Amino acid sequence: MDLTQEIAKRIGSDGGGALIIDYGKDGIILDSLQAIREHKFVNILDNPGSADLSAYVDFPSIKHSAEEASENVTVRGHMTQSRFLGSLGINFRVDALLQNCDDEQAESLRSGYWRLVGDGEAPLWEGPDEQTPIGMGGKVSYNGYCQQKPRHSGSVPVTN
Repeated sequence: MDLTQEIAKRIGSDGGGALIIDYGKDGIILDSLQAIREHKFVNILDNPGSADLSAYVDFPSIKHSAEEASENVTVRGHMTQSRFLGSLGINFRVDALLQNCDDEQAESLRSGYWRLVGDGEAPLWEGPDEQTPIGMGGKVSYNGYCQQKPRHSGSVPVTN
């Protein structure tokens, strides 16, 4: 929480912003230790040392810590990766790219898109089972920090 407070104090006094991205949910998560190998979730005891270990971040605590550290900071979020990328136009971008690609490129785009915004195993997957894309759209979360009172009169306020 010390790093969160330091970031909030700096933004509160100097301006700017921060985007915090990690595995997490909007609430307290118990027992969230997980192992990930080759974009798939695996048992944490399966071949120790061969997978990345992660645990969900307690975003509400981070938000509280940042707001407590500086009265001049607003924390926006929690927002899932799926919603965040959707708000940036990923759906339109993928549709545009699909208009000008061959079948192999299209399959790669669809698979990558699902990994970013989907939730769980991709439906209607026709490839090998071991290559089924696993969506991270609901597992990864975003919180944004910004200064409440911008130093410049021309700044645009951030809204939910």
